[in-house]
Amino acid sequence: MRSYRVSLLIILSLVAVLIGGITVLRYQEFTEQHQAIARESVRGVTAELARFIDDRKRLVGVFTEVHQARLESLVHQPEDMALYRALDAQVARYFPDYYVYAITDPQGVLLVHDYNFLVGEMCLEDIRDFNVAGLQKPRVHPSMDEHHFDLLGEFRVNGKDHILLISFNARILGDMLEHMETPDHQLLLVLDDGELLLEASAEGSRRDFYRLDYRLAPEEQARVLAARPIPGTRWRALDLHAPGLFGDMRRRLLVEGVAVFALFALLSGVMALFLGRAERRRREAEQMKDEFLSVVSHELRTPITSMLGSLGLLANDVAGELPNRAKELVHVALANGERLLALVNDILDIQRIETTRLAIERRPLVLADLVRESLEHNRPYAERFGTRFVLHDGAPGAEVLGDSQRLMQVLDNLLSNAAKYGREGDVVEVRLDAADARVRVSIRDHGPGVAPELRARIFDKFTQGDASPRRRRDGTGLGLFIARNLVEQHAGRIGFESTPGEGSCFWFELPLASSAARQSAARPLD
Repeated sequence: MRSYRVSLLIILSLVAVLIGGITVLRYQEFTEQHQAIARESVRGVTAELARFIDDRKRLVGVFTEVHQARLESLVHQPEDMALYRALDAQVARYFPDYYVYAITDPQGVLLVHDYNFLVGEMCLEDIRDFNVAGLQKPRVHPSMDEHHFDLLGEFRVNGKDHILLISFNARILGDMLEHMETPDHQLLLVLDDGELLLEASAEGSRRDFYRLDYRLAPEEQARVLAARPIPGTRWRALDLHAPGLFGDMRRRLLVEGVAVFALFALLSGVMALFLGRAERRRREAEQMKDEFLSVVSHELRTPITSMLGSLGLLANDVAGELPNRAKELVHVALANGERLLALVNDILDIQRIETTRLAIERRPLVLADLVRESLEHNRPYAERFGTRFVLHDGAPGAEVLGDSQRLMQVLDNLLSNAAKYGREGDVVEVRLDAADARVRVSIRDHGPGVAPELRARIFDKFTQGDASPRRRRDGTGLGLFIARNLVEQHAGRIGFESTPGEGSCFWFELPLASSAARQSAARPLD
C-alpha cells in the first residue's frame, strides 16, 4: 500500500507541475494576445488621427488660396456684415464640423472673428510657432465653452502676412477614439510633453469628464500596453488595459487549475483506494496460495518418501526376488516418484524464495570437493543419455563461504540440464577457474544451444529450453530460476553463453572466502 501512496504522490506532483505549466502558458498567451491588440489599436488610431490632421491642414491651405480676395476684403472692411456672412457660409461649406474661426496678424492680434473672446495664450504660442518656423502641431486648448484645437493657414494682404485660424471641437478626437477602441481596452490621447497630460478619451475632451488631476496617474501608466506618437501633432496615443483585466485572468486560471487538480486528486484517491483493496486481496490470495502450497507440499513429501522407500526395497529384492517385468515397472515407478519428489522440493524452494524464508547457512568449503560430489551424484542420470562428465580443476583448494546443500542443488540443476540438453554421447566439460578474488564453475555441453527467443527469460520460472521431443517431457522449468536465486543469495553471479548448433556454457561465480569472513561464517543468512 505504501508503494501505491508513493506512486500517487509522484503522479499528483507531476500533474501539479503540468497544470502549473499549462496555466503559465495560458496566462502568457492571454497577455501576448492583449499586447498585440493594443499595438494594433495604437497603430490604427495613430494613422487615422495623423491622416485626419493632415487632411484638415491641407484643406485650410486650400481655403486660404481659393478665398484670398474675400479674406483681404474682410481685413480691409471688418465691419461689413455681408462679407462676414459670405465668409461664414464658405467656412461652413469647407468645414462642416468647425467650431469657430478668426483672422489675426503674425503677433496674434485679433483682426476678424466670429465670436466674442480674446485669443488665449496657447493660441498665441501656436500662431508664433507657425509664423516663425512654419510649424503647426495641434493641441487641445481649454476654454469656458468648449475645448478645441486650432489649425492655421497663411495669406498676404498688401505684402503683409496674415493668419487664418480655424478651431475644431476636441470632441471630434473623442469620437475617433471611441470608434477604434476595443473591449477591455481604453484609448487615450495625451500631450507628449513628459507629463502625459490627458487630452481626450472615448468619453470626449477633458471638459467631458471630471477628475482632480488630468495627468496620467501612476496606476494608469502601469496599465499602458502600447504607446505611439502621432506625427504632425503634440499628441501620443496610448492603449491601456481595463483595470483588473490581468488580475481577474490570473485568478480565473488559478481557480480552474485548482479545480482540475482537485478533481484529478479525487479520482486518483478513489483509484488508489480500489487499487489498495485489490492489492490487499492479491496479498491475501498470495498468502493463501503459499500456505496451500506449503501444506500440500509437506503433506505430499511424507507419502512420497514412504512410497520411494518401499519401491527401493522392492527394487533391491528385500521382499523377495521379483520377475524381470515387475522389476522394470518398479524402476519406472521409482524414477517417476523421484521426479515427483524433486518437483515438490522445487515448489517448496520457490515458495521459500518468494517469501524470503529460505535460510542460507554459510560455512567455509572447498568448491572442487563439492563439484566432485555432485558429479558422482549426477553420473547415473547422465549415463541414461550416454553422457560423460570431465572435470578440469583450475582452482585446486579454492574455498568459498556457502551452504553446501544449496550449492549442491545449483550444481545438480546445471549438470542435469547439460546431460539432458547435450547431444547423444556428449562429453560435458566442467571447469573451475579462479581470478580477481572469485572462483567460477563452468559447465559446457555440445548440444543445439539455447534458442534465441528463450535467452532473455532462460532464468525465469517455467522456462524450458527443450531441444527435442524426448527432452521436452523431462523437467519443470524451475531449476534455473532456483539456481539463480541461490547463487545471488551467496553474493555470486550466474550466466551463460550459447552458440546455436555448438552447445551452451552455463556458469556461476562465487567470491573466494577470506580469513575474516571465515571467522563469521557460522551465522545463517535469511
